[in-house]
Amino acid sequence: MMPNNDLYSAYRKIVASVADEMVACWYLGTLNAAVDGYPEIPIFRVATIMTYRAETLSPASCRIHWDEVGEFIDHTTGLPAESWLNPITGRRQPCVKGFREGDAYYTVESNAEGLALSLHQPGAKIDSVKMDQKVEGDRIWINQTERKTRSLHGPGAQQAFTATTVLSLWSSRADVADASKTWAPASGSYSFTLNGLMPWMGFGDRKGKTMVRGVKHKSRTTEHVDPAAWDRLEKMYPEFFATLK
Repeated sequence: MMPNNDLYSAYRKIVASVADEMVACWYLGTLNAAVDGYPEIPIFRVATIMTYRAETLSPASCRIHWDEVGEFIDHTTGLPAESWLNPITGRRQPCVKGFREGDAYYTVESNAEGLALSLHQPGAKIDSVKMDQKVEGDRIWINQTERKTRSLHGPGAQQAFTATTVLSLWSSRADVADASKTWAPASGSYSFTLNGLMPWMGFGDRKGKTMVRGVKHKSRTTEHVDPAAWDRLEKMYPEFFATLK
């Protein structure tokens, strides 16, 4: 375990930056449907870019603002999704092509118990945000679990689902301790689980879950980890990318 002040600094430096600057995190994964009574069904690949900027509130607290854009990619063609063939119904379904979320923020504060985290996210009722950390050798591991009730993108968006998001990041203690660096390089994994099926998938009254699983990679906002996804998303959401220039 790390002392509370060190944990606060490490969290801020791994997730965002100790300076007032914007960093990016790429989320690259797959969207699957787990329909009751059927094998898990791959729907699309997902490419998401999230930006984070930490605003200092006090020596022991900050607000981490975040915004995101993402797209769905056809598994077969590697091109932006236009529709998908529902294997249960045999019907080709129109789909949501992309999504944007933002104007959201975490509030992080060091206290006697460790770190206190809260989340403000438009369109979501936050039930809990919890973080745990592990230090082993030169590695620091941060694992954050968010539970919320939220709506979705596209047709049926008015329907509310409970959702669980798990965000994991790994970094080097040497990078975190390096005073010449305002932020620490980090990579990790993520999962997002809804307790229902997205209406646009076309499963009707069938029960099941919607899941996204993938990897994360932190970068500078000028670093195009997936250049093709960057170009497509910039055309879809030019106002988002205008903030990165």
